[in-house]
Order: sequence, then structure tokens, then C-alpha cells
Amino acid sequence: MKKFFTFLFLFIVSFYFSQQTEGLRMIKKKYDLELENLIVQYKQDIANKAYRKKLKEITRIKDNAVKELEIKRNAEYLEELLKIKTDELNRVFDVSKLQVIDERGEIMPRYSKGNNVFKEELANNFYSEAVKGKGKISCELSFVIERDGSIVNVKGTGENESFNKQAELALYLILDTWEPGRLDGRTVKCRMRVPLTLNLN
Repeated sequence: MKKFFTFLFLFIVSFYFSQQTEGLRMIKKKYDLELENLIVQYKQDIANKAYRKKLKEITRIKDNAVKELEIKRNAEYLEELLKIKTDELNRVFDVSKLQVIDERGEIMPRYSKGNNVFKEELANNFYSEAVKGKGKISCELSFVIERDGSIVNVKGTGENESFNKQAELALYLILDTWEPGRLDGRTVKCRMRVPLTLNLN
């Protein structure tokens, strides 16, 4: 009976964590399709001899439409991020139960595709157009890696709130899970910190 409840608990937890990013996936899919359709239409227009004379104007219209879609997508992402963060706040989360893992033979969490791919995906998901400000901006992105490898409790801390939000969003948009940390042979929750810097000219 205990095994059944443990299984049920793990199933519910993993279902919850997959649901929290499902909204982000749906938004991404929706706008990726819209962008793809826009590009297809653009290619058809420039292939048409009647439109070739207006290539510069067609390109400008396409660029504006792409920018508008990116702005709308980002607004929807931020709205979904707010829902995710609200859900996390409503969950009971006992920070005192987090176990700090040191480097004395224990295994730290690792992104399933490797740390370099993690950095690359984080950078690719980051929408710098939405960050307001000038110069060098810094943020520390902290998050918890659950026992199932999912990411929760993402918090960007820095002076620029728009940078913090975009950093949080970029992390939530990473779809793959982590290999959780281990302590004494058991998987454990771990808090991670990633410093980020952006130069805006």
C-alpha cells in the first residue's frame, strides 16, 4: 500500500510539473506556427514577379509583423510566467528541507543535455528586446531542481526587473529536465544559482 501511495504521489508531482510548462509550450507552438506561416507568405510574395518591385516594402512589412508577433508572444509568456509563479507560491514549499550538496563525493544536478547546451538554450530563450535599460545589467537566477529533475521556484534577483522576468521566463522555457542531485545514494532537491549579465548599448 505504501508503494502505491508513493507511486501515486510521484505521478501527481510529475504531472503537476509537466503542466506548469505546458502553457509555455502551447504559446511557443502557436507563435512558431504563425511565424512559419508569415515567412512562407513572404517567400511566396517575393517569388511573385508582380511583387518584386516592392521587395523593400514587403520586407519592411514582414519585419514589422515578425516584431509584432514576438512582442505578443512575450506578453503571453509573461502572463503564463505569472500563473506559474502564483501556483508555486500557493504550494506548500518548505525551504528548510532543501539539502545543500557539497563537493565531498556527492553528485550535483546536471542538465540532461550537458551544461553547455543548458547555457545555449537559456541564451536562445532569452528575449532581450523586452529588457529596458542601458549598459551592463546583472541578475542572479536561482531555482530548485526537484527530485524528478524538474525546475521550480525560479527567481531572478537583480536591479532590473524586466531583465529578471526575462531570465526567469528563459529558464522556464527550457523543456528538458535535469539529472537530480544525489546525497547518500538518494535523489534530493537542490537549489542552483546562475549569474547572468547582459550588455545593452
